[in-house]
Amino acid sequence: MRARVAPVGPVVRGILGAAALVMAAGAACAAGLAPTYGPRVVPDTPNVIATRPGSVPGDGHWQSLFVLHCSGCHGADGAGHAGSVPDLRGNLGHFMSTPEARRFVLQVPGVAQARIADHEVAELTNWMLRRFSPSTVPAGFRPYDATEVRDARRERLADVSGERRRIVAALRERGIEVR
Repeated sequence: MRARVAPVGPVVRGILGAAALVMAAGAACAAGLAPTYGPRVVPDTPNVIATRPGSVPGDGHWQSLFVLHCSGCHGADGAGHAGSVPDLRGNLGHFMSTPEARRFVLQVPGVAQARIADHEVAELTNWMLRRFSPSTVPAGFRPYDATEVRDARRERLADVSGERRRIVAALRERGIEVR
């Protein structure tokens, strides 16, 4: 004769589910995967899309990092979403025209919080400029480097949209048409 087990009700399922979530969140925190709040400094460690030691990452490497870290907002082609996420194509290079606009690019949440090392953010952003906006990069452009990225990522923007509006207005005053 088999013992009969009473069915588990919704309250018990809810308690068990909540307990599982708490355990998963604890494990994520312990592994460094849980979301964090406030300034976060990303250690200069290798990315999961590694190249062979001693090799120079090619276009495919940067395309992969772009897809992983940027395309969720800007789309695989960099087109963004009208009215909410800016189009990188023929537009991003304009932001290299002033120190404030240049720094802003590194402080947007997707860049500032990307879980990749500062040197990779610098190279990825330089690749994005070559890929999506080469005709709008000003003469004398100085490529980003890890130090500039690290310094910019330490400061969080309180109002990203407001800061972008302010920067776009300043660029337009200089005769630079930004979309």
